[in-house]
Amino acid sequence: MKNIKLLVLGTFISVISLNGYSQTDLSELDRPECGAAIINNQRLAEDPKLQLIFEAHNKLAIENEKNMVNTTNKKGPILYTIPVVYHIIHDEGVGNVSKAAINASVKNLNDDFQKLNTDVSQVVSAFTGIIADCQIQFRLAHIDPNGNCTEGITRTSSPLTNSAGENVKSLVNWNTTKYLNIWVVQTLTSGAGGYAYYPGFAPSQSAEGIVIRSSQLGNSVTHEVGHYLNLPHCWGNSNTPGLASNCNGDDGVNDTPETIGNQTCNTSAVSCSSLDNVQNYMEYSFCERMFTNGQKSRMHTALGQGWGSRNTLWTSGNLVATGTADPYTDAICVPIPDFDFDRDFICQGQSVLFTDLSYNATPTIWNWTFGGGGTPNTSTASSPTIVFNNPGVWNTTHEPGTTAGSALITKPNIITVSSLTADYGGIIVDGFENSTNFNNDWIILDPTGGQAFQRTTAAAATGSASTRVVNYSEPDAGEIDELISPSYDLSLLSGATLKFKMAFAQRQSSNTDRLFVYYSLDCGESWSFVMAPMIGGQCRQQEACLSQTSGLQQVVIGLKKRQV
Repeated sequence: MKNIKLLVLGTFISVISLNGYSQTDLSELDRPECGAAIINNQRLAEDPKLQLIFEAHNKLAIENEKNMVNTTNKKGPILYTIPVVYHIIHDEGVGNVSKAAINASVKNLNDDFQKLNTDVSQVVSAFTGIIADCQIQFRLAHIDPNGNCTEGITRTSSPLTNSAGENVKSLVNWNTTKYLNIWVVQTLTSGAGGYAYYPGFAPSQSAEGIVIRSSQLGNSVTHEVGHYLNLPHCWGNSNTPGLASNCNGDDGVNDTPETIGNQTCNTSAVSCSSLDNVQNYMEYSFCERMFTNGQKSRMHTALGQGWGSRNTLWTSGNLVATGTADPYTDAICVPIPDFDFDRDFICQGQSVLFTDLSYNATPTIWNWTFGGGGTPNTSTASSPTIVFNNPGVWNTTHEPGTTAGSALITKPNIITVSSLTADYGGIIVDGFENSTNFNNDWIILDPTGGQAFQRTTAAAATGSASTRVVNYSEPDAGEIDELISPSYDLSLLSGATLKFKMAFAQRQSSNTDRLFVYYSLDCGESWSFVMAPMIGGQCRQQEACLSQTSGLQQVVIGLKKRQV
């Protein structure tokens, strides 16, 4: 028997990514440079009055540096504690980094700012006398802006993660006078690895904070926090290292040597008549190991001033309000439930692995309920494997908990189980005329909650009905919709051909829509590409044909739209 399934995908995407999670390896192998200098200079061009803030801060920082006590050779007490929240903006893919990765990022940040990094011993001898213990620590918030228990991590699913910048700050934003907000994204539109505003340079108080790529949660975060605390690059306030003219620049720090800026780890580099501090966190050498005492003084100056409200973060009252005061221990909160599964299309009698992805707490209790007669139909395991014996489209409910309580989530229509017997055989003609058959036979998946495929009588090629999905404009790029047909037995047909007609109109001239056709031999678990008959254009009617291939069981037709 040869079973064929027809699947129509309306896909609105900018970047395709695979499921997965960042590890605690923070090596940052793919590391674009930061965009802080560019965006801060842009703000200066937009508002020249910011130059007065910058100059006033420079004057204060230089004055404070003269009076600073050198703690290079001893560990000083923590003088500033900064509450932090990591906002993970993801598309259910690799950018949805794990709690372990965030914990590793915070540890790395604290190590760097407290001279606890294990590689500090590799700093060249010329600079060991000015390595700073900045006496600053960072703690994940344990109380959110509404007074609720939190682990200091939020998760928001949005296609904006693939074209991020200021746009992600409106998705989720905690009071920036109380928390250092770090938005973790997949890709920045600018192509940078991350950026932060100097104190008071943001266009609004709510824009204060850091935007960083999910693959750069190590020393790139340290670098951007340096900018957030008013440190320019070692060669000055530009994004162009290597220029001879940079010797005339200034980073406002007395003990960092003048430099043109380094993009390789040549610790013997001499660019402005003195040895460069190549291993400084504010360089582009990517072998950073240290801040200087002068940079420490400049950051302390920033924390003592009202520009950008850096001086409100570390007050004792705010530490209590954000749950970051001593004694600081692990937060035990009610989990925000979430889960994933390794297969969403299976044949009758096959299994699916479910994985708990709850956050805001580490669950100690798991309660699962599976629709469709799953075997077993309930489980208390963190990652159960369930066999589905009944054809259909089934829900799953998950309720993770801790000693603080539990919360429940139900994901409807997530597991599609195909019968081992075809739904139809012989020659099939379907004009979608019968609404009951359409509702019973065809499966509509709309994971993004926007416009979905639907039967309509507004247009038709034959009869009075057709199926359609409403096109989107730019803000909704990245959405996926699916229309799945019943299965067909073609074993008695010779040279079977699939024919379909379609009409399409671009919503915007920049849209580059695609219609793809695929087939599957394993109940939809995997798909093979067949053809792409349509690429953009004006409203028109086309007909494309698919000749049956040997062993063909399922066919997929997909419409993909890419915004460029």
